[in-house]
Amino acid sequence: MGHSEWFCDVCHEGFQTRGKRDAHKSRSHRVKAFLKIGGMTKEFRRNESGKFDCLCGKEYERAHTLRRHGVTCTAIITAIESESESSENEDGTR
Repeated sequence: MGHSEWFCDVCHEGFQTRGKRDAHKSRSHRVKAFLKIGGMTKEFRRNESGKFDCLCGKEYERAHTLRRHGVTCTAIITAIESESESSENEDGTR
């Protein structure tokens, strides 16, 4: 590998281009992940071990794998639907 000019300010890993460094930071050091289903958004944060915890108990290192899983996870879908129903009840609509 050639000379590394761009370094991650979190883990100090070196990269040949700024784009590769930025992609690494957004992929590996993201703190929050958002999942949208049916117009509702659910926020997930990394746990102490640096992984995203799903409501069903599974853990994911990357936000995109959590999002891919979340589309079919019944625990997430149920939670988002119940949040949607409770917010509709608070608004007086239904």
